[in-house]
Amino acid sequence: MEIPLVLSATKAKVYQFKPAPFTHAMQFLDDTEGDFPRIPKVASIKMRFYDVTVDSNAGYPPTSEDIVRIATWGKNALDTGGKLMCHCYAGRSRSAAAALLALAGHHGEAKMPEVISAFFDKYPAATPNTLMMQTGLNHFNYDSKWAGIIAKQRPAIGR
Repeated sequence: MEIPLVLSATKAKVYQFKPAPFTHAMQFLDDTEGDFPRIPKVASIKMRFYDVTVDSNAGYPPTSEDIVRIATWGKNALDTGGKLMCHCYAGRSRSAAAALLALAGHHGEAKMPEVISAFFDKYPAATPNTLMMQTGLNHFNYDSKWAGIIAKQRPAIGR
């Protein structure tokens, strides 16, 4: 299965693509992680929230509306033949969840085993944010088992 996306991380400074090998970008940073990278000539959404699952002293999570927007926007990008870049500070949790949601929406629930396998083959260090996965998969009306299967595939430490 082709994975038409790339994960990017501010921390690793791997976001400096010239020219960009993607047509769409989703970027997620919290209030302490600086400015969003500039990516010219690419359709993009930029959101600020922390890589947490509950509101706490560690920061605020994405809202349900944020997650639905992420899942829908990413799916639509892939449905129209786009190549997607998902960017967050570490390139492992928020971006991984957004990427998996885009792929899940694009391929449909019947292909979830293939989506999960192909994604983790390409990004073995990914630890998708569990709140984003649960809310996004629920938005697509997928069986709740998929969020659990993804969490077991690569347990998200602290998320």
